[in-house]
Amino acid sequence: MSKMISDSQRVPVQTLSAVPAGRRVFDDVSVLGVVAAAVIVAVYGATYLNTWQWLYSAWTTSPDHSHGLLVPVFAVVLIWMRRNMRPFAERSTSALSLSIGVALIVSGFALKWVGIYCRVITLEAVSILPGLAGIVICCGGWRAARIAWPSLLFLAFMIPLPHVIGVQLGGSLQHVATTGSTYLMQLLGLPAVAEGNVIYLSESTLGVAEACSGIRMLMSFFALTTALCFLIDRSFWEKCLVWLSAPVIAIVSNVLRIVATGLAYEFGSAKLADLIFHDLAGWLMMPVGLGLLWLEFFVLSRLVPTVESQDLSLALRRVPTSRNAVHSRSRA
Repeated sequence: MSKMISDSQRVPVQTLSAVPAGRRVFDDVSVLGVVAAAVIVAVYGATYLNTWQWLYSAWTTSPDHSHGLLVPVFAVVLIWMRRNMRPFAERSTSALSLSIGVALIVSGFALKWVGIYCRVITLEAVSILPGLAGIVICCGGWRAARIAWPSLLFLAFMIPLPHVIGVQLGGSLQHVATTGSTYLMQLLGLPAVAEGNVIYLSESTLGVAEACSGIRMLMSFFALTTALCFLIDRSFWEKCLVWLSAPVIAIVSNVLRIVATGLAYEFGSAKLADLIFHDLAGWLMMPVGLGLLWLEFFVLSRLVPTVESQDLSLALRRVPTSRNAVHSRSRA
């Protein structure tokens, strides 16, 4: 009775991301290798000193790119969280990995030269990514590459959008926010009419400026959903669905902000509307977006069960009932 499930009937437990007992990936790294990697990263970072200064200035002066300050921090945290993953193979470095790493470093410097020649500093910032990937592969091989690739991809969010793309995207989001807010206010019974990016109410006028386009919320929420997709244990298509829902949630949050301001103008005072629009809405947009994201996860959890629940249900189906167990013992 104590062994109710045979060995052939047991549900296999997936431990692909676990490391064998007594051994970790970082245990194979020598002190000399760590020092060499630190020197290489320091020299590589010094060559990009002007680029890092430009990135820091963009993070601290532009509200649309303020999330960039947290991107490198989360990239390091993500590497630390994935440090115990089991590698592909036993060998960490090879001639192929060294060749690919050197090629990535050279391509990074080539892209940096193109950015300097064309006077496009965004290209110089983008060239940091292949160089870092090459350093990781050269110093740690495929083991380090497997651990660090999500962080390397996530670092792309620290790079500001080019000015031309930012202006075009901001204008499109501005039009969508104005149209969506007008329709929603009309559904709520408000006499709202949109003309360009201006919404005319019964006794006031609400202008959706470029700063209210929602591009800041869009970039921040794209970074947040990407981080969650790296952390959550869901299927690939569910992660893609969550990631693609980021712009929808950002637009909905911005529309709700504008509608709340319109309601305050109609049923409150101009002082209350300014307080909601300029002060409270900036703090509440992210919690509203997180609430919508939680609602999406809740619906997905009800529609698609997780792998653990499927394994548990399969195991319960294979467990014989007490009556069947007694019957099998009596037959024996």
